[in-house]
Amino acid sequence: MVEQVKCDYCDAMLKNTPRSIGAHVGYHHKDVAKTLYDKRVTFTMRCLECGDLVANSNNVLARHVRKVHSLEWPDYEIKHFHGGEAPKCKCGCGKYLKWKKGGFASFVDGHSARGENNPMFGRKSNNNPNTGKTRTDEAKKKYAEIAKSRWQDENDKFKTMFTPEYRKKLSLHAIDLLEQGKIGPQAPYKAEWKLNPFTDKEEYMHSSWETRFLDTCVEKDIPVTKQHGIRIPYIDPNGVERTYVPDFITLDGKTLYEVKGYASPVDREKWRATMRWCLDNDAQLEVVNYT
Repeated sequence: MVEQVKCDYCDAMLKNTPRSIGAHVGYHHKDVAKTLYDKRVTFTMRCLECGDLVANSNNVLARHVRKVHSLEWPDYEIKHFHGGEAPKCKCGCGKYLKWKKGGFASFVDGHSARGENNPMFGRKSNNNPNTGKTRTDEAKKKYAEIAKSRWQDENDKFKTMFTPEYRKKLSLHAIDLLEQGKIGPQAPYKAEWKLNPFTDKEEYMHSSWETRFLDTCVEKDIPVTKQHGIRIPYIDPNGVERTYVPDFITLDGKTLYEVKGYASPVDREKWRATMRWCLDNDAQLEVVNYT
């Protein structure tokens, strides 16, 4: 049981954790939070959209870009670091790169740079054996001893890890993930860039469910897009202020689509906020469930 403490600015009782206290002060005492924030933080990262210093990390900068400029972080990177075009594999195959945590990869999975496409092509240091340096017999012996020691350490670690008990534990864990739909052919984590024929633009699919939904809309001629700029604020079950971005919207702006594999308490809260938004904007919400 987490200890509770009384808020310094009201009578509310809060969990004695930095996240709970910070969320409460940030939402219910915005003036106090702003004073504390301005006093203690000196920003070093500049937003390339507005030119202001707004963050000290990519996570905070991404939140600023999303809330203030209605841009998702992959779109922000494409706009400012890739000339406005979705980046392609550097091997020259022409395929679009996947967005991964921290940025775009350099190559499509399984591809690599060869020949002149390799950034190390033609580069050689003075210490490279190919340019004249030769290891002495003493250096060769020392290198062999270190390599042998490293191999033995890794081999011992491998034997220790993969005992029958450990393999059984891994198997049971994999079965649980399969039953939850988190791994396997239908796993919802296959993100990709995909051409939307309704907008004639590459749009980022955050899961295989979104790809499946877009394909269905194309088959049924239901014009939809992920590029809409809609941001709906809501409070999650823990009292934290969050922002919901609908998965798809019809081109006429009348229907929002949420593509889900399962619903959680957080989802229910953001759908309530979305329904209120729909009432104010003469629209409707449809939840597409693939489980």
